[in-house]
This record gives sequence, structure tokens and C-alpha cells, in this order.
Amino acid sequence: MKFRLQTRFSITIVSLIIGIIGLLAGILLFQFWSLSNRMILTSSEKMSGTLLDQMQRRGETIARLLADNLVNPLYTYNINEMYELLSTVRHQQDVSFAYVYDADGSIIQDGTKDVPQYGQLLPDAEDRIALGRGAPLRRQLRHNTLEVSIPIEIGDTVLGGLLIGLSMDGIKSEISGVLSDLDAIGQTGLRQNYTTVGLTAFVLVILGIVGALSVARHLISPIRELSEYAGKVGRGEYGERISSHRGDEIGDLINAFNHMSQDLRETTVSKDYVENIISNMSDPLIVLNPSGQIRLVNRATATLLDHPQDALINWPVQAVFTQAERPRLDALMAQLEQNGSLPHVDSEFMTRDGNAVPISLSGTHIRNEKTAQQEILLVAQDITSRIREKEELSRAKESAESANEAKSEFLANMSHELRTPLNHIIGFTEIVVDQHLGELNDIQAEYLTDALGSSRHLLSLINDILDLSKIEAGKLELSTARFRIGPVLENSLIMVKEKASKKRIELKTQMKALPSEMTADERKVKQILYNLLSNAVKFTPEGGCITLAATTLRIDNGVASASELNGLQIPTGDNGAGPEDGHYLHVSVTDTGIGLSAEQLARVFNPFEQVETSYSRQYEGTGLGLSLTTQLVQLHHGIIWGESPGENQGCRFSFLLPLADDGGWPSHLARYPVTSLARHTADTQLSDH
Repeated sequence: MKFRLQTRFSITIVSLIIGIIGLLAGILLFQFWSLSNRMILTSSEKMSGTLLDQMQRRGETIARLLADNLVNPLYTYNINEMYELLSTVRHQQDVSFAYVYDADGSIIQDGTKDVPQYGQLLPDAEDRIALGRGAPLRRQLRHNTLEVSIPIEIGDTVLGGLLIGLSMDGIKSEISGVLSDLDAIGQTGLRQNYTTVGLTAFVLVILGIVGALSVARHLISPIRELSEYAGKVGRGEYGERISSHRGDEIGDLINAFNHMSQDLRETTVSKDYVENIISNMSDPLIVLNPSGQIRLVNRATATLLDHPQDALINWPVQAVFTQAERPRLDALMAQLEQNGSLPHVDSEFMTRDGNAVPISLSGTHIRNEKTAQQEILLVAQDITSRIREKEELSRAKESAESANEAKSEFLANMSHELRTPLNHIIGFTEIVVDQHLGELNDIQAEYLTDALGSSRHLLSLINDILDLSKIEAGKLELSTARFRIGPVLENSLIMVKEKASKKRIELKTQMKALPSEMTADERKVKQILYNLLSNAVKFTPEGGCITLAATTLRIDNGVASASELNGLQIPTGDNGAGPEDGHYLHVSVTDTGIGLSAEQLARVFNPFEQVETSYSRQYEGTGLGLSLTTQLVQLHHGIIWGESPGENQGCRFSFLLPLADDGGWPSHLARYPVTSLARHTADTQLSDH
């Protein structure tokens, strides 16, 4: 049968001498009151300090783990991956908020879909941004919330930071309740003790001494046990429980302590939880003690090195690196000691079989709270695939460059070797056709004229191949000079006038606001004009019309400002950018020929490309004309494009050459990408300027 504390006092003190029990009871009650107050005070201070310390360690642990995992998402600005990491943390009961902010202190992600608050500036933004240049971690209490902020860095560059808030409300409320219960229990016990002592003080004095001593031991022993247990809780040892079968107030106090320990264990990050995160990291992780010995490795490290995880413990860190890297490792450790962190550097691990594994290594200092020593955290990333890809790309580049050089040299040599005998064939054939060596009959004249035309066509193709190969090899240079642009444009029509007249094709010109002179390679400009005009003549049926138009225009934000062009839209490149603003010579060749579809027009600028139509295949050619023309325009830092409403509706090919007041062209203009020319094609109504 169990008795309450009041009953035990009554039964014991009745048997004691009233005088002695009164004195000893007074001493006993004073000790009980003093110990109870000290216990409650000590428990309050230790619990408060312990909880705050635990919450700080929890915040630091979460912040450091998240910061390491947020480096790549923040560097690549991967919002979804940031959201996944932060939302996992926010699901924990005591996490009030978690923000990732950029180097300006503005919120990027908070683990929710609350988009309107993104971009807001954090409180004390300047202090948080300065973390990368000062302390590596910051903790502060604000509005009953423990805030932990840490920078997110790559090397010496601060990408931004992480701010985590842990609420103290639940723990403070729990501590307040426990301390209130302890105080109420103590006050109740004291009142009961006073009553019992007063009633039994008149009972037997001699028996009271013995009873009082027995009661004192009985009461003080569990209080001492509770005090020792409070000290263990203060040191973070939550696993033990105080066994008690008492049904009195002391038993209630012991049960309250046991419940408090259980609640603390459930609301604090456990060692198993942290070790589980480290163990499941995909990148190798090594923790070194201050003497450079391995204290902890995760599963990824053991797998990469092909060693059992436990076997690596207490190894010197040099043992996991290759022989060639060990001398350099001392310098890296010294750099880490001096700077407090180690940026990503390339190194090599050595497996159990002696094979080298290339890695990217980074490190930082961490504090072991138990030993109060600075330990070293090393994180590695296997970069074998990255190095292999780099080597393959290098080999592919060398192979391509070698093949391209061989091709260019072959084309140049063969073109030269073929052009020399062709010039002889053309020269001697012209002498015979002109009947300088005697008269020819009609059949001989016809055959020799065909042979002369074929030879000239073949020489033209060889010249195009030679020029194209020089451009691809980077050996074709411009010979720039000032020249009059008007005569060059007019003479270009003379070069195709004979062919046009044979097909009864009308040639028109529209020249407005032309500059008197320009600086460019005159021969190349003539070749550009001849190629476009000869193509127009070739693909325009009998009785058609060809218009050569030219003018000066200014481009502002990709739009031609000349009034005659009615706001001509200049095509943009694949990156969405058009030509630089400035003055340009605009030349266009418009025909009433066979026309092109959008798909066909997108391909005609490629080398050896010919449009596959029944009409166009009636004409000879290799498809080099427009490709060579494009290259020549780009050498002048100009652009070229084509337009056509569709098949049998004619074409217009236009090009721009930059003009400059100093006689040259703007050196900052980049060559226009050929692939962009396919964008400005279909559904275009062609008309003269």
C-alpha cells in the first residue's frame, strides 16, 4: 500500500519526541526548501541554456547542409531544385521560415509557391550579404525566433545566402509549464511538511529524531537524483529515464522530468538524422580531426575508394590521395587553414587497387561541440566523366581541324591544277572559234562553241570552289579601298545584259540617295552583284523582269528608318539580335522568276545546295553561288537574306554593307549567322521600292 507524503510524515513524527523532532524537522524543512529552490533554479537555467544551444546547433546543422546542397541550384539559378530543398525543411514543426537570397539580399525562394514575396529585400540585408567577407555564420534571436544565416559561396564568390528561422514558442511554452508544475509541487510539499511538522512536534522527541533523519534521507535522495538528471539533460543526454514507483509528489516530479526529456528528444535534431543525411549524400564526404586523421566518411567515399567504410577511420588523409597529389595536399591544407575554406580544386583520389580517380575538392572548417576543436570537412566530386568528355571534345576538334585543313589544301591544289589547263583549252578554243586559223563549217562551230561555254562554266565553278575553300580556311582577305559605288552598280547590269537580252528579260534600276563613295573590297562587291544578278537571269523565264535597287538607310533598333523603304523590317539572327544601329548600303535584286517556298529558301544559302524543282533542274550549277556570296557579304560585316511569296511568284535577295564616316566599317559588328536567313521568307509580297 502506498502512502502520500503527508501521511508518511504524520506516522513517522507521531513516534518521535516532540522537542527533538521539532528542531530536526525545522532543519530538514529548510534543507528541503533550499534544495527545491536551487533545483528549480538550476533546472530552469540549464534547460534554457541547453535548449537555446541545441536550437542553435540544429539551425547551424540544417543551414550548413542546405547551403552545401544549394551551391549548384543557386549557381545555375534552378528555382525548382531550391524549392524542393527548402520545402522539405519547412515541413519540420519548429521551422518558421527558410529563405534563399541572392548577393543583393533579395529573396529568390522560400520553399513555397508564394511568388509575390520573391525579390523582397531581407531585414539587415547588408549585414547578411557581408557574411562572405566576415564571419561564416550568423545567429540571432528576433521576435522569439532563432535566425541562422549562412553565405552560399563558390570559391571566393558569394552567390547569396540562406536564412532559416526556428520558432522558440513551443519549447518555451513547454519549459514554462514544466517549471510551473515543479513550483506548484514544491509549494504543496512545503505546506504539507509545515503542517505535518507542526502537528507531530509535540509527539515523542527521541523517536522524532530517528524518524526525522529517516525522512530527510528519504526526501533528499530523489531530489539529488533529479539534480544529477537535470545536469545530464543539460549535456544533451536524453536517453536515460529515472525509475520511480512512488505515488507521491516526488514521483510526480520524476514523471514530469521524464516527459520533459522525451519531448526534448523529439523536438531536437538527432544524431541519427544528421548521420543519415551525410550517409546518403551522392558526393564523397570526409571529416578530419585537427591532426589530419579521418574521423568520419560517408558511403559515397567508401564506394569511390573501394574500401570498407569503417576501415578508413583513423587513416591519415594523405592515404586516400595519389602519390603525386600528396605533396600538394599539404599546401591545400595550409590554404584552408589560412582562409577558413578551400574552393573547388582539381585533385586525385587513389582507390584500393591503386587507380587514380580525378575529383574536384572543396573544404571548410567545422567545430566539434563535444571536443571544442576545429575539424575539417572535405567534399569531393568525381569528375571522371567530365574529363573524359573534355578529352573526347579535344580529340574531335583536332580531328575536325585536321580534316578541314586537308580538305582546304586539297581543294586549293586541285583547283589550281585544273584551272591552268582549262585556261589553255579556253584560249585555244577561242582562237579556233573566232576563225583565226581558218573557216569552220556550221557543225564544227556549234560543237566548239559548246565546248568553249562548258570550259568557261567549269572554270567559273573551280574559281568558286577555290574562293570558298580560302574563306573556310580563313585565308581569304579583303583588299579594301575607296571607290565609287554608282558605276559599280551600273556596270554589274552590263555583265548580264547579253544573257538577259537573249531571254527578252527587262532590266530595271532604282538608285536613291546613294553615297558617292564607300570603302570595301571593290572586286568582291562586284562578285556579289554578279552572282545575284546572274542567278536572277538564270531562273527568270523569257519575258520577265529584273530590278536592281540600291539606297542608303539608317537602322535603329532593327528597323530601317529611310522613308523610301516604308519601315523595312531587317531579319534577326538565331539569338534574336539584329545588325548594329548605323548607316548601311542596301542593295536588292528582285526578279519575276520561279520563286521559292519557305523551306526551299531556308536551304539555298548552304554550300552545294540546289532547290529541287523541275524548272530549276533545267539549269546547270553546283549550288555554290549563294553560299559564296553569303561568305563575301559576311567578310564585309554585312548581312544577306532572301524573300519570296512562294513558288512561281518571284524572289528578292537583299544585302546590307555598313558605311562609316571614316571610310571603314564599324569594327565591333559581328558576322551575321547564315542560319538566321531562313526566318525572313514566306508570305512576303514583293514589290519595287
